Amino acid sequence: METLTTSDGTETPYRVDELVASGDAHQIARAHHQEQGRDVAVRTILYGADTTDDEIAFRRRQLREQWEFLQDVADAAVAPTPVEWLEVEDSPVEQVPEPLIVCELVEGPTLYEWVSDKHAEGLGLQRALSMVDELAAFLQVVHEAGWLWRDFDPRRFIVADEDERLRAVSVSAVMRRRGESAVMRVNEDYTAPEVRQPADEKLRRPAADLYGVGALLSFLVTGEQPRHRVESPISFRAYEKVHQHDEPGLELLLARLLQPRAQRRMESAEQLRQFCSVETLPGEQTEGFEDCRLPTVWEGMDIEEPEQHRGLQSSLSEGPLVSVAGDGEQGERPEPSGIDWRVVAVVVVVVVVVVGVGVWVGR
Repeated sequence: METLTTSDGTETPYRVDELVASGDAHQIARAHHQEQGRDVAVRTILYGADTTDDEIAFRRRQLREQWEFLQDVADAAVAPTPVEWLEVEDSPVEQVPEPLIVCELVEGPTLYEWVSDKHAEGLGLQRALSMVDELAAFLQVVHEAGWLWRDFDPRRFIVADEDERLRAVSVSAVMRRRGESAVMRVNEDYTAPEVRQPADEKLRRPAADLYGVGALLSFLVTGEQPRHRVESPISFRAYEKVHQHDEPGLELLLARLLQPRAQRRMESAEQLRQFCSVETLPGEQTEGFEDCRLPTVWEGMDIEEPEQHRGLQSSLSEGPLVSVAGDGEQGERPEPSGIDWRVVAVVVVVVVVVVGVGVWVGR
């Protein structure tokens, strides 16, 4: 345990107690505010063994940007409340002082743990939609403040113990809608296809965030994580669970959010909030949803270059409707329907041959 001291030698009221989380480039410690008698989170930079001066400067600029983001969205319920920006005398690198972010400490299981442990088959539809509404309200504030939020991995959110409300604990993937801004590594299964790689300025649009909401919604209602594939982002098991809800509006909403083409998704988080309850889910006649359908999943087909197979193309998707299982992936086939079309095809061929032979013999 140590008490933080600023770069000018002033002792702060923060006593660092323990490390609680560590990521790719940042770590979070629990600290105690000795005057106010409450715990806070201290966010610090995690340097590598051979971090260069340029990398140090980059990560410090990024931390400052994250602080500015927290200030801009401080009124959003999902975001942790910023407390203080500090520059302390101790640093793991030679360049001092070392910047820190002090913010609200949010405790509880991650959203991934909460769903996996307590709701393995998925949440009730209304509960899942209410969480999406919380997230959409957060995104409204984020987008209006001139930012984008790129990380929808459920491991980056906390279900707060006191009221089971959704809270964000990672801000590493925020970026400005204009100007230079870097994003740390994200889980691409929850990321829109157009921004899975470093994106240019024209792709800094809210539509990419709405894809992430759709991927997270599919996890919430099914307990199954989304997949990397543009052509079929949910597994067959997840697809079945969606249909078990017996609510066509859910499939329409997921299909609209998970469109691989950004222009086919919704335009804003405010628009999404119109559909965040069972009573207000879209119907087939709702504007923008007339031709939305999730692709029927059929894994395990052995087709070379399926993206070149014209019979598998969708007018709604850049990829085929049929997903090809990759190495190490166990595909599941849907139950066969009552008609075996392969048998029908054989019978048709036999009938044609017999008729043809009969005609020839009759001559």
